[in-house]
Amino acid sequence: LSVDKLDGTELASFELEPSMSIWDLKTLINNKSGISPDRQRLISNFSILSAGETLRESGIKDGDHLQIIVSPLNHLVLAGYNDRCARLWVAETGECLITFEGHQQRLRAATASPDGSMVATASDDGTVKLWNAKSGECVNTLDSGNGPVWCAAFSPPSNYLATGSSDGTATIWNVEKGRRLIRSDHDSTFVWVARHKDTVQSLAWSSACDKVAIAAGNEAFLWSTNLPAYLTSNFIGHTGPITAVSLSAGGQTVLTASEDNDVRLWDAANGVCINRFETRDNPLRFAALTADGHQILTASGSVCMLLEAATGECLRVFAGHDGAVNWCEFSLDGVVAVTASEDGSVRLWDVSEGECVQTFDYQHRGSAILSRRAISASICR
Repeated sequence: LSVDKLDGTELASFELEPSMSIWDLKTLINNKSGISPDRQRLISNFSILSAGETLRESGIKDGDHLQIIVSPLNHLVLAGYNDRCARLWVAETGECLITFEGHQQRLRAATASPDGSMVATASDDGTVKLWNAKSGECVNTLDSGNGPVWCAAFSPPSNYLATGSSDGTATIWNVEKGRRLIRSDHDSTFVWVARHKDTVQSLAWSSACDKVAIAAGNEAFLWSTNLPAYLTSNFIGHTGPITAVSLSAGGQTVLTASEDNDVRLWDAANGVCINRFETRDNPLRFAALTADGHQILTASGSVCMLLEAATGECLRVFAGHDGAVNWCEFSLDGVVAVTASEDGSVRLWDVSEGECVQTFDYQHRGSAILSRRAISASICR
């Protein structure tokens, strides 16, 4: 059994009995690497392994390769606010750990890299700033040249960043080099750029990093990340602007949420709508999909609803915000739900119980934009 980092390099390998628990495996990894077990997230087939199960119960076989994500702290939440700053919060204590300050205009998005080393913030000032997540230092400023930047998302290995702008341009950046993704081929040079006629409001990577899903206007698009960029599928049917797009971990399903109050699930391969749910009471602002594609979280009015993806049945309602919920998201394992509201607060919810387990209340009242990768896999209770 091999345990690999997100970049594909091997961290450790073991010969183990099928009866060994995942927690004991984490202890062995700690002995070899010094990584505390409670900071380890072990992934197999796009799912986080439960510490209480054995290798056999988790379906792990001889010769398998597991991936490891290391959380820099136990549980963190990243939120952006309309005072042009982003803040990193400690989930257990509600303490503000770091403030990222430096944009000249409104913040549109804040996102943390999956490896926990960096934070990216996107702003109406037309720039994306890259920050050291531990020190809070701004390490690079990416100038889009395409007007206000509305969204940003790191690739799963954290080496690339996709951004979307108000002029309809989506760009992929090399994070280490601080420049657009470029490939030179004989006498030609290709820069990864995808152009749309409307503002790019949301984007998401496939887990294999070979595609990026993009929402622009009433349509969503699936682009190959190869150079030069080319369109693989588009998703047509919404009658209002799409506010959110996400992909299941395997990349087979695309989720879209629109101001027409529809949530739709699409077949990523052929662009066919495979399910559609309507929210009737309040305008739909955002939606998210669990990694396994089984559950949907919707933000509508001041509440979020947990839906069964197969049937649209409402499983749970998360209520408690005093203002409209602008953003909602699952933790990587789907155990925790996160909501961000115009009341200036961010809340963590236990998905199975429907209870609010922590509130991060910033005194500046306004729109709180929650990062899609800001929390770890679970929350300690």
